[in-house]
Amino acid sequence: MIIEPRIRDNVCLNAHPLGCAAQVNEQIAYVRSHGFLDSPKRVLVVGASNGYGLAARIVSAFASGAATLGVSYERPGRGKRTASAGWYNNEAFKQQADIEGLESWDINGDAFSQEIKQEVLEGIKANLGQIDLLVYSLASPRRTDPQTGELYTSVIKPIGAPYTSKSIDFLTGDVFEMTM
Repeated sequence: MIIEPRIRDNVCLNAHPLGCAAQVNEQIAYVRSHGFLDSPKRVLVVGASNGYGLAARIVSAFASGAATLGVSYERPGRGKRTASAGWYNNEAFKQQADIEGLESWDINGDAFSQEIKQEVLEGIKANLGQIDLLVYSLASPRRTDPQTGELYTSVIKPIGAPYTSKSIDFLTGDVFEMTM
């Protein structure tokens, strides 16, 4: 399948598995180039598939040899749709951890749900015994409260007055002003 970038408002709507693997591998190489860290050895990362969570997991595993349990909510590919970038990031992390002989486990699901919380507890008991470090780096645009069913939506918005700044269209290179 040929994957063409689909971008809306500077947000990429699809992902390329090889591109995701390359950036995960670059992060691992960077961490390795800075030597060993004496840090926690049993690490739980909630929000492990992108951003700070992925970076923390990479540092924990590849700089200090920690066993890691990563929790994220990512979409696998199906039909003509690619998987989410986080899905591919998790796959790349797991592949490299396996090659290096590092223990790692993934749980894919809604970290706010009681079912996934229970699965995490069982995963800790079965694989880690206990955790030495918890990294909470969850980015969720929408969240349903498991107790009430109420839907919460997060937004980025200015307080007091509109905010105007320059932005760039990554496909064309055009610079333009954007107001929030």
